Amino acid sequence: MGRKTVFLLLALALVALSLAGCGSDDSCAVANDGGNPDIWFTYVPPYGSYDHLEGSVSNVRPQDYKVAVYIKVGGWWTKPYWSDPKTDIDKCGNFSTDITTGGSDQYATEIRAYLIPADYDPPLARGYYYIPEEIGDNAVDVAIAKR
Repeated sequence: MGRKTVFLLLALALVALSLAGCGSDDSCAVANDGGNPDIWFTYVPPYGSYDHLEGSVSNVRPQDYKVAVYIKVGGWWTKPYWSDPKTDIDKCGNFSTDITTGGSDQYATEIRAYLIPADYDPPLARGYYYIPEEIGDNAVDVAIAKR
């Protein structure tokens, strides 16, 4: 491989690293187009899977918000844990949470993720036939997946 080729490959690698964003401590910001706060799933584990649920948010400051996740397996259950019902959002606006922390969680037929203020404590669901209405009143957006 010639010097020019090596130099070109190194230059391309540096450009790729600078565009990668979230890999560095000094870059990455949540998209903010001035619109309403938004939450969506980037990966919903397939039915029967033990993979983590993944998603993203926009038009919020991640440090000011959290995600409250509920799954439906017969009734509605708080995820990941009753003792820790809120999922952090990283500085790039992404979140990941384990929705299979007990019982037959891998067979959930519906998943909901609520974008909530960080200082709000979401209601716990312990097999209820409904998600407490209070969460919808306090959330700024919700993502829903059926499987």
